[in-house]
Amino acid sequence: MSLTFEKVLVLKNVPMFESVSEQALADLISAAEEKNYKPGEAIIAAGCETADLYIILSGRAVVERADTVLRELGPRSVFGEETVFAPRRACESVIVREATLLLKISADRLFQMMALHSSLGRRFLKELSVRVQTAR
Repeated sequence: MSLTFEKVLVLKNVPMFESVSEQALADLISAAEEKNYKPGEAIIAAGCETADLYIILSGRAVVERADTVLRELGPRSVFGEETVFAPRRACESVIVREATLLLKISADRLFQMMALHSSLGRRFLKELSVRVQTAR
């Protein structure tokens, strides 16, 4: 997947970004790093410092703690959002199950995009709020 247009279409189907303008999403994609992972590779390893947002474009991964699968991730899954505002050491690992293509966005780049596109910041914070409420 190399075309920005294709990635914008994927992000439009991610709840966190569904109401964000196509221009804001294109800018977000430009600010992101595209990463490929092979099965068995760790996207995030437990104990490592993390402060990035990840969006899976294709492939599958799992969130694990002590070899127990906590959650499965697939296309359009977003993770790492809780560390963007408060970097920390990861408690869980994210391990690739099938070849995965994702966007990795550093906190600094995400904040730049939020400053440029206020709708992105508002939608991101709204989604975080919903996730906190449902986690209770």
